[in-house]
Amino acid sequence: MRTSQSSPELSPVLLSPPPPEISSLLDEGPPLLPDVALPAGPVPLDPLDEPLVAVAGLPVLDAYCRLGVTSDPRPPRVRVSVLARLLRANALLPPRFSIVVLDGWRSRSFQARLVRHYNADPSAGYVSDPDSTVRRPPHLTGGAVDLTLGFGGTPLALGSDFDWFDHAAHRMSFEDRDGPVRRLRRLLEGVLVGAGLAPYPLEWWHWSYGDDIWASANACPSLYDTIPEEA
Repeated sequence: MRTSQSSPELSPVLLSPPPPEISSLLDEGPPLLPDVALPAGPVPLDPLDEPLVAVAGLPVLDAYCRLGVTSDPRPPRVRVSVLARLLRANALLPPRFSIVVLDGWRSRSFQARLVRHYNADPSAGYVSDPDSTVRRPPHLTGGAVDLTLGFGGTPLALGSDFDWFDHAAHRMSFEDRDGPVRRLRRLLEGVLVGAGLAPYPLEWWHWSYGDDIWASANACPSLYDTIPEEA
C-alpha cells in the first residue's frame, strides 16, 4: 500500500509538488464544505443508459501504467455525462491551469488486481472491493474519475501523491492552514462541485457523478450500475 512510509523503490512518484509561486496566483477561496457521510447500505438505482467514452479535450496521464501496476496502456474512459462535467469544470479554471485525468472506468478484474497490488483492506476505504454488496464499486460504474490539477502542463500533487493512502490524502486534511495545497484543493473543488460532481472524503483526487457516493451526497438514487467486464 502506498503511504508516507512506503519505500521509493516500491512507490514511484507520479505527481509533482506545486511550484512556490503558485500561491500568489490564487486567492484563499471559500472553505470546503464538511464531508458527507458515505452510504452505509445499498443505494436505490434509477438507471441511466449512457455509454463509456474516451476522455478527450483534457490532458490525461495513464496513472497505473506509469506506476507499474500494469504494462498495458489504459486510456481513461468515463460516462458521457461525466466527461461533459469535467469539460465544464475545466473551462472555469484560471489561465495555465487544467484538469488532468488519471483514471476512469475499471473492469472488475482490474479492480481486483489493485486490491492485490496494494495488499489493500477494502474496509479502510481506499481501494474498493470489486464484489461489494454494500455499495457499487465507484470505478466499475464509469461514474468515478481520478484526477488532479495541472499547472503549465505539469500534473500536481495536492498535498500527497496519487494513491497515497494516509491522512494527507483526505479531502479536509489541509483545510486548517493556508498555503498552496489548501488554495489548490479549494480551486479544484470549486469548479468540480460547480459542474455537478461529488468529492470522496478519503481521497482528494477521487470525484464522481451518478454513482452511489454522488447519490448519497445529493440525496437521490444512483444513475449508473456497474458495467460488464467486456465494455
